[in-house]
Amino acid sequence: MNRILLSITAGLLISNSSALFAQCTAGQLDVSYGPAGSAGYVQTAPVTLLPSGGGGGEDVVADSSNSLYLFAGAAIDAAGNLIPNVIRLKAGGARDITYGGFGSVVLPIPASGIGFANMTIDPQGRLVVAVLSADASTLSFTRYSPTGALDLSYGTSGTSTITLPFSGQTFSPQGVSAGPDGSVTFAITFQNPAFHPASQPAVVRVTPSGALDTTFGTGGYSTVFPAPGRATDVKAQADGTVIVGGRLGDNATHEEYFVARLLANGSLDTSFASGAGITTADFGGALASGRKLAIQSNGKIVLGGSVTTNNLSFDIGLIRLKTNGALDPTFNGTGMARVSLNNAGGTQIALQNNDKILVYMDQYTDATQTNTQPAVARFTSSGQLDPAFGSGGVSVIAPAPGFPDLSSSGFTYAGKIVAHFGGYDPVSNQVTEFVARIDDGTGVGCH
Repeated sequence: MNRILLSITAGLLISNSSALFAQCTAGQLDVSYGPAGSAGYVQTAPVTLLPSGGGGGEDVVADSSNSLYLFAGAAIDAAGNLIPNVIRLKAGGARDITYGGFGSVVLPIPASGIGFANMTIDPQGRLVVAVLSADASTLSFTRYSPTGALDLSYGTSGTSTITLPFSGQTFSPQGVSAGPDGSVTFAITFQNPAFHPASQPAVVRVTPSGALDTTFGTGGYSTVFPAPGRATDVKAQADGTVIVGGRLGDNATHEEYFVARLLANGSLDTSFASGAGITTADFGGALASGRKLAIQSNGKIVLGGSVTTNNLSFDIGLIRLKTNGALDPTFNGTGMARVSLNNAGGTQIALQNNDKILVYMDQYTDATQTNTQPAVARFTSSGQLDPAFGSGGVSVIAPAPGFPDLSSSGFTYAGKIVAHFGGYDPVSNQVTEFVARIDDGTGVGCH
């Protein structure tokens, strides 16, 4: 069969063959992404800037047009601190210079500096950025209009700041989700003195105007989860309920995944998980670090992360629940899957538009066992590695030109698979950031 060349411009399919098939292999780098000659990579920060990151999987999000919003280094201040901004890329990888006037917006920086940042897009197309201060005393939210202008109706001049309980003992907001009304919910973890030195999973919600929602939980905070543990992701639902996931345990000897459903008032939903409101999944006494959630189109809930028995070798861990909170036996026979892939645990997950599960790994070692490369594994709806994707279900993101050692930062699905990461050149000692796009194989003539 003849191989053919595909070019998509303004929705038109142009081919050098009369056959209606596209050159599209699931898991290959999409070399049509970005400017000509970019080989599928878009550089998002100046060289020699440390990767800005954002962590938790929300440092790159997509809107309804598949435009990307991501944190990227903008400059370094006089003290040597990185100044991050949020840039917007069009679906094809070009920087959208209409956003914020220059294609980016610069974040307000707390007095003690930025400790962590996450972001989400609300149903009105507005970007909301959550910033934890470096001293972990405050959590601030800034909202931008779809054009990148500060939304002056939000908080005070576009930014709302709340003082956190247990000041100085707060872990970063690991998951952020906007509700249908414009409220924003955060998964966060406190070092609660009542459980010291153990941590306490918590969920925080702010109103559409940016104020702490005192009708949620106790004064805006829900801490109904069995301590100790960490809340690492959250999904606000259309009916007002909230799905929250993470892990329970001491982070040293034993952990298990948990998924809970909260009512709109922050209490556990007793119609979920046979009246308990919370489901736990134990990977045989291992340290099971649940990280990121995804909700499939049929309402089933996926939680992915890493599993290790010795803190030296890491595996991907996935669970899937039915809508009622029970483990789904149609997923790998038990509702749980643990897969070993080059000492690479799952850090972030996403769903393709056909509900196949994508798992992002940031410690996948290359053939020489010297460099780490980001990699993506794809699982079928039955919980097995998808042999139609990459090599045996895994796609390794090739080194960006001149930067053989890559480290992960963000991951999402935006029409195709998109990864954001930092690159390091050991010869020149330079670092920078890139976005790469991977073929998902769902187009015409694809798998």
